[in-house]
Amino acid sequence: MDHAFYRIWLVYMKPQLPALDTHEGPLEFLIGVICNQAIRAEIAWRAASGLRDRLGHIDVWRLAIMDETDLARVIGQRVALHPFARTMGRNIVGACRLLCDRYDGRARALWEDQPDATDLVDRFMALPGIGKHKAEIALFLLVHEYGVAVGENRPLDTALSHCARLGEFFGT
Repeated sequence: MDHAFYRIWLVYMKPQLPALDTHEGPLEFLIGVICNQAIRAEIAWRAASGLRDRLGHIDVWRLAIMDETDLARVIGQRVALHPFARTMGRNIVGACRLLCDRYDGRARALWEDQPDATDLVDRFMALPGIGKHKAEIALFLLVHEYGVAVGENRPLDTALSHCARLGEFFGT
């Protein structure tokens, strides 16, 4: 691929990550992490805004009490926000319930106390739909794209060894 064309492609195809400094941004980030499965990252990161458009909100408390099947139906409407609507509905509702139960409904609380990297990965992995790989990607993005401070008790770029596209997009 022509180098100049490739750079332009990266500008237009790089996932648009949510702004963490907004009220809804941390939850949008978390929904993007959950939806980053079996689809291109550029599409996964748009899922939260698609939910907002379809539901009229992106409120953690309202999502936590929503029926998983109803949310799956919203996700699966044409054009589907994700091909695995039932799984994403279950995971998003479950993650929102856990956020309400453990973190007073604040996704930002997962990282705002500056846990060490291992603890933050464990916190992400406690959420439905987030395993080790997604948790490592979330850690990488928070630190390298957003500048979130975490205790560095181990290398933070583990996700890069399993995801070459991440390095392409985020210039590492």
